[in-house]
Formats: sequence, C-alpha cells, structure tokens
Amino acid sequence: MLLLVRERNDGLYMKKITFLLVFTSLLYTSCSKEESRERELEYLTVRVTSDDSVTPDGIVSLFYLCSSDNYDFNSYDLKDPPNVINGKIVYAMTSHDEMIFPISKSNGDKLITSSIDKYSICSFFWDSLSTVYGTPLINGKYVIFIKLDCGKYPMCYKVLTIDGNKTIDVHIPSASDYSECVTAEWKVSD
Repeated sequence: MLLLVRERNDGLYMKKITFLLVFTSLLYTSCSKEESRERELEYLTVRVTSDDSVTPDGIVSLFYLCSSDNYDFNSYDLKDPPNVINGKIVYAMTSHDEMIFPISKSNGDKLITSSIDKYSICSFFWDSLSTVYGTPLINGKYVIFIKLDCGKYPMCYKVLTIDGNKTIDVHIPSASDYSECVTAEWKVSD
C-alpha cells in the first residue's frame, strides 16, 4: 500500500515538475520577446530645413550598406555621393564598386511639409522597407540621402550606424551650383 501511494505521488510530482518547467520556459520566452521588441527598429524620422526654404520640397532616400556582423563593416562606405538617374531612380556606388539602390522607395520618399512646425518631414517604418540587401538590422550601417527641389537643388548625405529609433534633424545650406552636394548640419537624437 505504501508503495502504491508513493508511486502515485512520484507521478504527481513529475507532472508538477513538468508543468513548472513548461511554465518557466514560456515565461522566459515571453520576456525575451519583449526585450528584443524594445531593441527592434520601428521607425526613422528625418526633419529637414534649408537656407532656401524653411519647409523645403524634395526627396529622402534610405540605403542599407551592411550589418555590424559584416567582416568589412568599418571600411564599407560610399565611393561617391548618391545621385538620381533622369530624376527618377536614386542610386549609390559603394567603396566595393557595387551599385546599390535605396531600401526605401527607388525614386525617393517625398518630404511632407509640416503645417505646425517649421520643417519638412519624412518617416521610414522598418516593416515597410525593402529586404533586397537582407533584413535591415539594428547597429547596421545606413546612408540617408536628401535632394531638395528648391534653390539650386542642393543634395546631401550622411553615413551612420543606427542603433535604435531615431529622429534626425538636417539643415541644408544653399548650393552654389545646380545639384551640388553640400555639407549639411545633422543632429541625431533618440
């Protein structure tokens, strides 16, 4: 009789341990997913002003150069500034002589004039970006390219590592020649 009771208790004990193991692993999994969700990229917002217009018209493009896992990460850069073919397709040449295209729209995303604030704005949402060069990852190397449709159509770009959701303020000076690549002021904040 004592043996039967002990066997039943051992079975119940094993069921309890199995339940606790499953519950603990589910709890750990949900916490891990929540932590990784916090580190995922959701958006990037670019706010633009210019010497030629407080709320300029133009395009913004986002390029993905490489992930932080790339063995060549530090030397991977652009050979020349990005440019626009026939006013329709944005492209860039990498330091590895590869032609790349934006992971945002191929003809650039339009700047939208903010009626409240004194700037134009463009936002990129990670779930709508192209994965043609792989999934854009946190701590990856990116390029932001801007071409304005005011003044003499100045252009600018910046290579940066993106480690989370960002707001980027850019002030673009006037160009002295048409479609000149100018040195802009960039301020990146979380």
